[in-house]
Amino acid sequence: MIENRSISLFKQLQNSVNIEKQFELIIEKCKKEKKKYVDPDFYPSIFVNENDRPYLEMAEWKRVEEFYNTNLFEDINPEIIGQGILGDCYFVSALIYLSQFPNLVKAMFHPKSDLSHGVVCIYFYILGEKLPVIVDTQLPFDSDSPIFTHPRIEGKNPAWFSLIEKAFAKACNGYVPIESGQSHVAMHYFTGWYGDAITDIKEMNKLGDVFLSLLDMKSRNAMLGSSVSMSRFSIHNTPEDVKEEIGLITDHAYQILDVKEASGNQFIKLRNPWGRFEWTGDYSDSSNKWTPLLKKQLGYTNSDDGSFWMLYKDFIKYFKDLSYSLPPEKNWNQKAFCGKIDGYLDKRSACGGSKNAGCLPQWLIKFTKPTEIRIHVEISGPQTFHGLNLVYNKGERVQVINTDIISERESTNSSVNGLQYFIEDFEHPWTVFLDRSEGADQPSYFRIVVESADNFTITKFNDDYSKMYSSSDLGVFKPGIDDGWNPFGDKAISGCRQWYFKFTKPSMIHIKIFKSLSESKHHVLFGYNDEKMSMAYTSIEPKHFNLNEMTDYEEIHLKIDKIAKSCVMCIYRDKGKDETKFKFIAYSENRFEFGEILEKECDPIKYDFDFSEFDTIPQPANFVAYRNGPTTVNTELYQNGNENNVERVGLVVNGQIVEGGTQQKSKCCLIL
Repeated sequence: MIENRSISLFKQLQNSVNIEKQFELIIEKCKKEKKKYVDPDFYPSIFVNENDRPYLEMAEWKRVEEFYNTNLFEDINPEIIGQGILGDCYFVSALIYLSQFPNLVKAMFHPKSDLSHGVVCIYFYILGEKLPVIVDTQLPFDSDSPIFTHPRIEGKNPAWFSLIEKAFAKACNGYVPIESGQSHVAMHYFTGWYGDAITDIKEMNKLGDVFLSLLDMKSRNAMLGSSVSMSRFSIHNTPEDVKEEIGLITDHAYQILDVKEASGNQFIKLRNPWGRFEWTGDYSDSSNKWTPLLKKQLGYTNSDDGSFWMLYKDFIKYFKDLSYSLPPEKNWNQKAFCGKIDGYLDKRSACGGSKNAGCLPQWLIKFTKPTEIRIHVEISGPQTFHGLNLVYNKGERVQVINTDIISERESTNSSVNGLQYFIEDFEHPWTVFLDRSEGADQPSYFRIVVESADNFTITKFNDDYSKMYSSSDLGVFKPGIDDGWNPFGDKAISGCRQWYFKFTKPSMIHIKIFKSLSESKHHVLFGYNDEKMSMAYTSIEPKHFNLNEMTDYEEIHLKIDKIAKSCVMCIYRDKGKDETKFKFIAYSENRFEFGEILEKECDPIKYDFDFSEFDTIPQPANFVAYRNGPTTVNTELYQNGNENNVERVGLVVNGQIVEGGTQQKSKCCLIL
C-alpha cells in the first residue's frame, strides 16, 4: 500500500534533525577520502520496492556529472526539461515554471551542494519548515538518457531537475508515490508559496472573466497549470481519439506559459511536459490562421517542443481545471499558525445540517482597515476533504453558520488549499478555522498562512481550560423512560434534568459533553430562565444544539450577556433503544454558580375540571395538568380548532409523565 504523500513528508520532517550537519560531514569525508558519496538509504543502494520495480528493474544507474560532464546549475532553462516515463507531469510542469527563475532553483539546494562529491542536499517546504533531503548523484538510465526527467535537447545537463525529482521520491519513499498531483502543490513544496486550484474553469467563467484573472496572475509571475479532462468530450471518445484528433493528452498536466490579447483575440500559450505532442486546432504551429502581425505579437515559432498557442475559448472548451501559485506580494505582512484535527472533530463544517463546529480550533484575525487578504493552508493527513473557513462572526467562536453571517469557504481534498478575499468590515475580528469531512483514526496536522498589506494581528481562542473555574455532572438516558422529549413540539421538557449557570457579569462559558456511542439523536437546549424550561418559547431566548448520531464528544461555547436570569441547560433525546451515559464539564474564566434544578417538595394540590359548561367536547375529551419548573404548578389546556375543544392530556409529576384518563362532559379531579 502506498502511503499518503503528505504523511510521508511530515514523517521525514519529524526525523530531519541535524540533516544539514550530516551533509556537511559527508562533504568533508568525501574530500578527505577522495571518494564520491553513495546514499545508503535510497536507490540504487536499497532493494527496489514492489511499486517501483516495473520502472527500475532494467535501469542502469549512472552518475549524472560523469555522463554530462557539467556543473550543477549550468542549464537552468525551461526549454530543456522533459518528462520521462514516470507519471509526475504535475511535478515536471512546476519544474518548468521554476526554471524561469534561477534564483529559486538555487535556493532549493544547500550552498555546499556540488556534483564533484557526488552528493547534494535539497530543501522542500513542509508545514513552514525546510525539509533537507540528502541524495547521491546516481540516476536511472536507459542507454544514454535518464528514464525519468531528462533533457529534451541532446547534450544538455539535467542534473538540477533530475536530482530534485530523486530527492522528492526519496522523501516520499519511492518514485511511484510521487505520481499524480497538482502543480500548485508541487510549487508549494518548492517555495512555500500560496496555492489553490479551480476545479472547473468553464463554470467559473460564467461567474466572472477568468481570462482577466489569468492576465492579472501572469503579471504577478504566478505559476499556472491546467489539464484536459475526458468529461469535456463525448462518451464515445477515447483518450486516443482526443490525442489523434486535436493533439491533446487527457488527464495530463500542462504548464501555462503565457496569457495575451492580440489582434482582437484572447490567447493562451501552453507547454506539454513531454516536450512533444501539441494542439492541432486553430492557431496551432501548423494553422493557416497565423498572420505576419500576429506572429510578431505572440513571438510565433514552429517547433515540435510541446509548446503551442490556442484561443482562450478553445482553452476553456477542452481544459477543465486551473492550478496556480502566487509569489508573496511586496510589502505585505505574513503570519502563520499551526493546528491539528483528530478523528472526533470530523464532519463539523459549521454549515447547515452538520455537527457543531465549536470544538474545532479557531483563531481571530483583527484587521485595521479594508484590505485584500490571501489565506492558504498546507495539510499533512488523510486525503479527505478539508474546508478552509473565514467567517465574520463579530469576534466570536463559530458554532453554526447561518444566512446572517458573512463567510467564505474553500473545500478540497488537496494537501494545499487557499482563498482570496477583500475585507470590508473590520470593526470586529474575523474567525478562521479548518474543518474536515472524515479521516478515520488519522490526525490532520495543518499550517495556515495569512497574507495582507494590513498590519493585522492573530490570536487563538483560549482552549486552555486547566486554569478556569469548572463544574460538572453526569447522567444516563434509559429507553422509554427518558425518551420522546421535544421543547419545540408536544412533549414538554420540564420533566428532564436541567442545570443552571448564574454569572455576576457577562462571560463566556465552555461546555464539554462526553457520552457513550448511540444511534439516538441527543440535543442540548440553553435558555435564560429562572426556573426549569418547559417549551422553547421565545421568552427564554433559546439556543439549540444537536448532538448528532454516534457523536461521543461535543464542545459548546456560549456568550452569557444577560445576568438578570440564570442560563438554564437541558440535555434531552427524541427516542432511543439504548442506554446512553453522559457527562459534561462547564468552564469559565469567571466565577459562576452552578447546580441542578431539582423538584421541590410541596403539599398535594387539588384541581377540579368541569367540562359540563362546554358546548362542544371531543369524544372522548382529554385534559392536561403538569408541574412547570421547580417552584410553580400550572395547568394547561391544549387546544385544537377553538378554545372549547380540549384534545391533549399529560401529567408530569417529579419528572415522570403520567398519561391522563378521559372524561365526557363531567367533572374530573387531579391531585399532585
